[in-house]
Amino acid sequence: MDRRRAAGKTDATLTHLKALPESAPRTKSGRIVWAWPRIQASLDSGRKMHEIWEALQLDGIEMSYGQFRTYVWRIRKRMPTTAGAVESAPLSTSGTDVVGAPAARIPSSPPGRASVRDPLANIRESEANRQVFDYRPELADPDKLI
Repeated sequence: MDRRRAAGKTDATLTHLKALPESAPRTKSGRIVWAWPRIQASLDSGRKMHEIWEALQLDGIEMSYGQFRTYVWRIRKRMPTTAGAVESAPLSTSGTDVVGAPAARIPSSPPGRASVRDPLANIRESEANRQVFDYRPELADPDKLI
């Protein structure tokens, strides 16, 4: 049994733990992550990073502009993005399918969900449209062979 529980020091309502999300973290990077939803909304509404940085300065989050930009860059790098995601278009299919060829249609994400960028989409498209020499000797006419 835990010593604190035995001593009656455990608060069953966890008031201090519940208060943590509402209070700002101690570190600068933690404060930027804590304020990220509001920062992201400001960026999406067309505000400049410098304007957001100035507003954070007025709110008591003190740091240099370069440091703020670095924190924003790190958060953007870490979080999944919806901007810049390219939806793959369905590819045209020919009447002949080659065994082992990739699927002619790349499935797209359902509407309302952000699609994940496929870095190999162009290769899959070129492989699906590639002209393949398909020689099967069992189907060849021996009279027409040289």
